[in-house]
Amino acid sequence: MIVSTTNDIKGYEINKYIGLVNANIVIGANVFSDFFASFTDVLGGNSDSYESILDKIYKQALNQLIEKASHIGANALLGIHFDFDEISGKGKSMFMVTAIGTAVQVGKLKGDNKERFEIYQKLYNLLKFKDSGIITSEQYDIEKNSILLGYETKIQQEIDIVKSENTIKETINKAKLESAKFEQERRKKAEALKAEEEKIEAANKANAEKIRIAIERFKSNSTAIYNQIKDLMDLNIKSPENDLENLTYDQIMSAQYEDMNIDSSEKMAYTIGRFIKEGKGVAACKYFLEYVDNDDIEYAKTYIYSIYDIITFKKQSTFEIMALNLIELKCLGQTDVAVNEFCKYAVCDIQTAAQVVDLL
Repeated sequence: MIVSTTNDIKGYEINKYIGLVNANIVIGANVFSDFFASFTDVLGGNSDSYESILDKIYKQALNQLIEKASHIGANALLGIHFDFDEISGKGKSMFMVTAIGTAVQVGKLKGDNKERFEIYQKLYNLLKFKDSGIITSEQYDIEKNSILLGYETKIQQEIDIVKSENTIKETINKAKLESAKFEQERRKKAEALKAEEEKIEAANKANAEKIRIAIERFKSNSTAIYNQIKDLMDLNIKSPENDLENLTYDQIMSAQYEDMNIDSSEKMAYTIGRFIKEGKGVAACKYFLEYVDNDDIEYAKTYIYSIYDIITFKKQSTFEIMALNLIELKCLGQTDVAVNEFCKYAVCDIQTAAQVVDLL
């Protein structure tokens, strides 16, 4: 327990004011009268004994004060004051010693707080000197300015530190806001993407079901549809087999096809189909050999005969494979693509291809 008759303690700061505490010690007057009876000289050695008794009384009062302060959670007593009073009544006299103090909780000053406290203490002492007449007002102002000037730089440094900390806090808060904004936008995009994916998934499921139903319908009636399409198509196409039979390589290579207006971007199968439809089987064979840079006549004939079988729907199984692809395109809303695909497959015009796709 720290005790002091002053209102502060150097090197400490008051963290909490708890309240006033007091202690009272009452003694009989005979304690002093019996004691004075033995005096031979008040100014002699017996005065030490008198002081000893007073000291014990004061200590007893102080101990009571400390005990009470400790009991209410204080670790220091400030502004301690003692009073010595006489109590008389019924022909008897007694003396009462009263001790009063302020119970507080204090802690040691650290760093800037300690330095600031010392400055305040100097200013406080300086003010007391002025009030008591030890120094003049002019001297007080000079000394005060001198003290504050030495501390001004320190205060400015503290202000700069606070400003810097505030700037850092503002930067951090701004970064947090930007991060929160970015996260919000990211979540919105993620939610939109998820919604789009769910939409696509739902559409895919719906299309898959649509395709499944269309394919089942086609398979259950594929022969009838196959025959309808054969009737719709102009299948009066001359087979190239008779034209190519027993021809030599030189005979084939003497054929002409400059009037065909061949587009280099066309697939070879489509171009060969055009040759066959116009009855130019020999020219088709020459074109194929030049295209693949080969002189194997039998290989060329085999390829040309296979194209003839496709465009004249010789095999229902081959047609059905192509038809399934067209059905899927049609169910996905790509009817135009399906029409173009059939045009290339059967080497026919757009109108005929559209009618075929409509039957699927």
